[in-house]
Amino acid sequence: MTLLCGLAGVFLINAVVALVQPSDFTGLVDKTVVARWLGFSSPGWVGVAIFVNDLSTGLAVLASIWAPRRIRLAVMAWAGVWLLVVTLVKITALDAFA
Repeated sequence: MTLLCGLAGVFLINAVVALVQPSDFTGLVDKTVVARWLGFSSPGWVGVAIFVNDLSTGLAVLASIWAPRRIRLAVMAWAGVWLLVVTLVKITALDAFA
């Protein structure tokens, strides 16, 4: 239960940051190799999309504490996939890939 509360906290705090300071996220997305390769300049919707996803994922993780195991596994799978995507974005935004 403590792990789930901590994971939910990470997503919920990220949602707040995406709402208050979306430039932290849009700037990171702009630096990725994939964004440069596609000629993608992150529009304003990126911060909103991150806010909505992180808020809903954080609330889902909290709700999964009392949910049946099958639902909890689905929520954890989505959280894991999202964290993998975030990791790949951060890795490809490093200066070494420039």
